[in-house]
Amino acid sequence: SVARTSAANAAPAAARPATHRALPRLAWRREQLVRAAWGSGPGELGHLRGGEASPEGPMSFAVGDDGRVIVLDQVNGRVQLFGDGAPVVVPLPRDTFEDLAPVGDGLVLLDRLTTGTLLSLGLDGATRDEVPLRGHGVADPGEVTALHTQADGIYVEVGHRDLVCLLDPDGRPVEARTILPGRPLADGSGRFLQAARVGPSVAE
Repeated sequence: SVARTSAANAAPAAARPATHRALPRLAWRREQLVRAAWGSGPGELGHLRGGEASPEGPMSFAVGDDGRVIVLDQVNGRVQLFGDGAPVVVPLPRDTFEDLAPVGDGLVLLDRLTTGTLLSLGLDGATRDEVPLRGHGVADPGEVTALHTQADGIYVEVGHRDLVCLLDPDGRPVEARTILPGRPLADGSGRFLQAARVGPSVAE
């Protein structure tokens, strides 16, 4: 059975801490953008069964400004851009990347454990720049958990706690790193700092 939360189950307004603001409800629509078979051919995505280890598939994906779906197919050592027609294939220099983001006419890829760097690539696979993660705001590259694209550049998320800007909007290294607390909200209205449970079925 499916339980439905009603107003009767929510904590009364008077019991909620005054410092908490209810997050806006966002309307989501489910839409299939890419369908691909497992494999190593054009348009297919790599998959490792893993044996005793965990299975492995594409580590990340993003949607570019042109609407193309960009998939990190690291098992096959490539990135694929899905849109109209045949996928565009971008070869990767190694298979240790864990996240990606489109930037300008290229890509930025996160390799936090092997090289501890952000790699900037053109769509031809040519390396444009490689920036170390370690530095102001990032004491340990292993604590970096994700990439976030903002209007003013490419940020890395550190320990699910802070965002640190490493690249400008064109994918070039910034002169001074900016550190922001929290994670950006999906509607761009602010940043998510923490969640607090204020009742048996209500979180703010």
